[in-house]
Amino acid sequence: MVIRSTRRVRRSAFCGAIAVIALVIATGAQPAVAESGITGFWYAHIFVTQTQGIVGEGFTGASSVSFRGAQATEFTVVDDQTIEVKVPIGALTGKVHIEVPGGTLVSPTKMKIAPWPQQVDPDPAARGSSITIRGYTFTGVKRVQIGGELAEFVVDSYTQITATVPLNARVGFGRLRVYGPGGNGAYTRFRVT
Repeated sequence: MVIRSTRRVRRSAFCGAIAVIALVIATGAQPAVAESGITGFWYAHIFVTQTQGIVGEGFTGASSVSFRGAQATEFTVVDDQTIEVKVPIGALTGKVHIEVPGGTLVSPTKMKIAPWPQQVDPDPAARGSSITIRGYTFTGVKRVQIGGELAEFVVDSYTQITATVPLNARVGFGRLRVYGPGGNGAYTRFRVT
C-alpha cells in the first residue's frame, strides 16, 4: 500500500482500524504502512547524473529510490531524514518513490528534471541548416531557442533532438536553449554563421 503522507494515515484512525482488521481477517496478512514521508528536495530543478538530496522522515533501511522513468543505482541514506541520490539517466520529471521497511514513500510533489543539451552537430551551423542536438531528458521538450529565436524541431528520443537554425537567428556565438517540463538547459558554445 502506498502511503502519501503521515497526516493521511492518522486522519481517520477509527475507520483505518476497521479496515486493517477486515484485511487481516480476509487475507491473514498485515498491510505495509510507512509512518513517515518525503517533504522536499535540495534543488528545485536538476539535471540527470547530478546529486539530489531528498529530505523527510523514515528513510532508515531504504532499499531503493526510483524516479519516473528510471531507478537510481547510486544513493546513500545519510540519516533517517536525508537521502543523497545520483539522478539516473532515463529519469523524467515526476514523483519520487522510496522503498522502506514500512512500505513505499511517495513525494507529494514532482521532482523537476531539466533537459540538458551536451553537444550540437554540426557546430558552427548556418541559418536555415539542420542540426542535431544530443544530451539528456529531451522527452516532452516543448521549445527550442537558437540565437535568440524559436526553432523548428523534432524530439527524436530521450537523448536527441533534430532542429533547424532559424533564418533570423543572431550570427555568432549564441545560446541554444531547450525547454522541457522540468525546466530548461542551455548550450552556450554553439555558433551561428
